Amino acid sequence: TDNIIYIGSHISQRVVALKAFLDSYDFKVTKNSQQMMINSFSNRKQVIESEAKMSFTIALNIPAHSYNESRNNLAKIAELQRMIAPGTIESSEKGVFVNSSKVLMSVFFKNLLNSGEYFSPFNAPSINDFATLKTYGVIVYCLNVNYQPDLDAGFFQVADLDADFMFPKNIKLNLTLEVCHE
Repeated sequence: TDNIIYIGSHISQRVVALKAFLDSYDFKVTKNSQQMMINSFSNRKQVIESEAKMSFTIALNIPAHSYNESRNNLAKIAELQRMIAPGTIESSEKGVFVNSSKVLMSVFFKNLLNSGEYFSPFNAPSINDFATLKTYGVIVYCLNVNYQPDLDAGFFQVADLDADFMFPKNIKLNLTLEVCHE
């Protein structure tokens, strides 16, 4: 499938690509505005907008057709957790440390999450590295990540030498992303 969401960290410049199916999508715009009196004789007012925030809340299903793909999906979720962890993070440039509670990321998912940079629907960009993702992806702060195995879908069970492992056949991933305007 070509339903792939790309999530990349601006600090580590690493990219996680997940094959996903969209379950829900919510785009929210909030504005702060105030009315100012232009002319006291005519009672005309002008609305002045001082701030706007845009955010996305998306829910994705990440299915796996085999034990190996499920194991890889869990590894990608673990990498995503490392990318969004607040605190001091070492970047790809030596000696550069960033201390932040908000992590800057780029996200691309077809025509739903992107930078607005034009691309033809028949010739979607090929995201192969962080630089391409930064060009075509929307720059966001990742506010919330929630993932859980889909218990109804079941698990792949694999026996190792000493233990049995269970890998989910489907993972439900929920992301809350705030668009960066800086």
